[in-house]
Amino acid sequence: MFSTLIILGLIPFFSGCVYVNTEMPGKVQSVTQFELKSGDYQVIQRVNASGETTLWFGMVLLGGKGYQALLEEAEAVGGDTIMDYSFDMEQTSVLLFIYSRVKWKATGMAVKLSDFLRK
Repeated sequence: MFSTLIILGLIPFFSGCVYVNTEMPGKVQSVTQFELKSGDYQVIQRVNASGETTLWFGMVLLGGKGYQALLEEAEAVGGDTIMDYSFDMEQTSVLLFIYSRVKWKATGMAVKLSDFLRK
């Protein structure tokens, strides 16, 4: 009888969090943080990256590079930095703290800075 009451008492705590699968947009960075003149940079092309981060038992976090992965894609096409980037995320979790996975997709513009700015 006592164990039944404990189980019934925990149901509201776990309701709605046994399994969760949501998609959400991440922060959009669409404003350049410094003043540039037209000769200071050259837009190369749009770059994309994606990845996954997994959390087990609220203690072991695996994966994840986010912005760094997008910057590596920009460098691969000759860029120095990224402008106007955005992230989208899809989260799946089981009992909130047992297992959680976030798949992310990032996009931005690869930009080559002038020699003057890189000094």
